[in-house]
Amino acid sequence: MERIARQLRQRVPVTKIELVQNVDQDLVLKLLKEIEFENAYYCKGFLEKLVLFLEGKGEDINDDMYEELSDLLQAVPLNPTETEVISYCVSCKPGNRNLVIKVRETPNLISGLGTTGLRTWEASLYLTQYLLNTDYCDLKDTTILELGCGTGLVSMALYKYHPTVKKICITDGDSQLIENLPNNLQLNDIPIESPRISISKLWWGEDELPDPNIDTIVAADVTYDSSILEDLVGVIYESMTQNNHGSTLVRNAYIAATVRNETTLKEWEKLLDLGVQDTIWKWTIMEPMRFDGIWYPESTPEIRIYRIIKV
Repeated sequence: MERIARQLRQRVPVTKIELVQNVDQDLVLKLLKEIEFENAYYCKGFLEKLVLFLEGKGEDINDDMYEELSDLLQAVPLNPTETEVISYCVSCKPGNRNLVIKVRETPNLISGLGTTGLRTWEASLYLTQYLLNTDYCDLKDTTILELGCGTGLVSMALYKYHPTVKKICITDGDSQLIENLPNNLQLNDIPIESPRISISKLWWGEDELPDPNIDTIVAADVTYDSSILEDLVGVIYESMTQNNHGSTLVRNAYIAATVRNETTLKEWEKLLDLGVQDTIWKWTIMEPMRFDGIWYPESTPEIRIYRIIKV
């Protein structure tokens, strides 16, 4: 039942939701009431599927289920530019409570208003799970810079669920996304004025890094466009080589890249090799990971995590 709840909150397509017998109908109704004001059409589709499933199994169905379905019959699909609050489970370890981050986004919008940062991409979720898993990554007492934060999922999860992180500098080159971030922080009860957080616009190659004590860089899905790769590598190069005014040199960078275009990733890797030739860093692709209980679309391409380590 908990798996169904996670899938509903993440708006897993109705056709992909896995149903089981002996569903707690009261709990389902309570959950649908929570999310129907965000997306009543989605709730209608799920409830139609559930009722047909239960009827097919010969199970008794609460009258309240039919009443709720009747109330939702007139629901219409959201406009692609409309927002809704999506809840992402960023950790579902057996025996532990689920760790959830809420994001107000436009989940049906692939690209709009000149940005792809209006929705959460799978690489952000994957990187978040990697960074929260101390078996893979040690971030104790680190000051982290996130590049191209988008909806802010990675940084918000680190703030809430990695208490030993010293500070998180959230950045993006898009002013609209920066303006949207305080709303998502509030959804997750993260105080905007916290000394552990800073939010700033960072245009690679032009703006200075927002904090002199950054020692770790993280980023997800920022390697999709070959035209920005030199600037991206330039930021990492500068952060690992220039020590101005007593600033700390970055020691690690973790970049999650979705494999959409092998040619673009080859360009990215060639640029990384330049840092190896200059004896600035070494880099590696981390072993693929599997996180039980987390849903990814079947069509999700391979996601690689590049770790860049200062020599």
